[in-house]
Amino acid sequence: MPTSAQEKLDTYSAELKEQGIPAQTLLAEGDIGVVLPRWIEKNHIDLVAVGTTGRSGVRKLALGSIAEEIVRDAECPVLTVGQAVASTAGTRVALRGILYATDFSVDSLRAGAYAISLAEHHRARLILLHVSMENDVKLSRAALVDRLHRAIPSSSNVSTEALIAEGKPATKILEIATEHSVELIVIGVRGAGGLSRAASHFGSTAHDIIIGAPCPVLTARATQQRQA
Repeated sequence: MPTSAQEKLDTYSAELKEQGIPAQTLLAEGDIGVVLPRWIEKNHIDLVAVGTTGRSGVRKLALGSIAEEIVRDAECPVLTVGQAVASTAGTRVALRGILYATDFSVDSLRAGAYAISLAEHHRARLILLHVSMENDVKLSRAALVDRLHRAIPSSSNVSTEALIAEGKPATKILEIATEHSVELIVIGVRGAGGLSRAASHFGSTAHDIIIGAPCPVLTARATQQRQA
């Protein structure tokens, strides 16, 4: 059995290569907040994937300090896989359904570009969701549905379904993700500190979604400049 970090990386890399997936291993020591940005820039990384150790509790919600730092600061989208996600070790996951939740902010619209791109590539059904909270400016349901549809370019051939819900965003997003058995949730986050600002619509919301999601969660920010 491999014991060192490098041995474990090499073993996993070999397994991927056997499946025809090109893989390169990187190993360094230091603060992840310093090392990761350098790796992302040097290796032209377009996506970071990370597992979380988050557990919900009466007094504490935690992603794990490393996962939280990566989601908050990475200069590219981040795919998080939480403990609530069923194990698919050794298999390729097909994306048949994607849930894109938006509050129509710049960051969430940026995330939408990735949701559309992935839905097109995988020919997946794309569910568009907006959750209204009690203090939101009230628009008619028809106006909100129209706004959701306008987030999709007319040139796109993605199959979409627009949903409007009311309540706590994280709760509703997780409920609908489970109800529709989606394989991916896509949301926007508001940059550094976004996971801890309780007032942020997709601040504490993103935190709760990542912890409780039954599937991987893709987060993106408007400040990330790479193209979908």
